[in-house]
Amino acid sequence: MVVPSGNSVKKEEVLKLMEEKTKFEQKLSELNQILEANGVGMDEPLVDSEGFPRSDIDVYQVRTARQQIICTRNDLKALMMQIEQGLEHYFAEQKSNASAGSSSGSSTTTKLADYSENGVGCSVAVTREVSTSYTPICKVNLVATGGPAEQAGFRVGDEVIEFGSLNASNFRELAQIAEIVKNQQDSVIKVKIRRQNRLVPLDLIPRVWSGRGLLGCNVIPADSVER
Repeated sequence: MVVPSGNSVKKEEVLKLMEEKTKFEQKLSELNQILEANGVGMDEPLVDSEGFPRSDIDVYQVRTARQQIICTRNDLKALMMQIEQGLEHYFAEQKSNASAGSSSGSSTTTKLADYSENGVGCSVAVTREVSTSYTPICKVNLVATGGPAEQAGFRVGDEVIEFGSLNASNFRELAQIAEIVKNQQDSVIKVKIRRQNRLVPLDLIPRVWSGRGLLGCNVIPADSVER
């Protein structure tokens, strides 16, 4: 795993961390496919009513996949912290090396810095002027009371600009969001939403709750967002 070095953080170092993040996400996807092939998730019992190993699944394979999923989720969570720290240092360096030039037109000051124009596509808590022209990938049209989405701060009408590693440059269909949610159950997903012309960062943790699904919200395609 690559760690930003010393006091100087280079763009290439952060990009390497992002590559590691992609590898972790791919590994989680492959491990979840093993569980799906056995028709189980992370919580179903591996023994029958009499206490014997279930004969309808590969118990060893499922147990190993579950253990690796837990470890990989923890590694991914730690890596995301390193990415955020690396980006914070990078932007701090950029700010100290050059006076910031303000952009013309409509913009809003918020504690978010978007690194997508520099080739990463990740957000961190750094004060910066943000253009209102960010392209949403979907829009929230339902938030269930008491669900993970409501607890994370989602509201009906929020436009999702980034969802984990997804943004307008690589988003194709809503199934991509479902895949991230499944792979990062019980882990933090960094989300950036636009609300009343302001960019707002949210930490979403998909989990099993009393309602349906892992989020307790529904989204519709960006084509449904009024311009």
